Amino acid sequence: MRHVNREALTLMALGDTVASATTAAHLGRCAACTESLHELVRVVSLGRHPGAASLSEPSAAVWANVEQLIRDYNGAEAPTQPNRS
Repeated sequence: MRHVNREALTLMALGDTVASATTAAHLGRCAACTESLHELVRVVSLGRHPGAASLSEPSAAVWANVEQLIRDYNGAEAPTQPNRS
């Protein structure tokens, strides 16, 4: 069997479908597909329970990169770093 496609993994992570016997057997053998499914389940969980995530404030270097990418993309003035007080 080929790897499980992203759409099928996403539907399983959302709980919209159950893995077929063939897919379940593949997931039991394939670390890559199992890891992809676990990552998608985590994303779904964070989307459903956003307060459960512990996120850190991006560094000034991250904001500088974002601003530069915006300038490079459209030549416009980049927005200033948001005030999160």
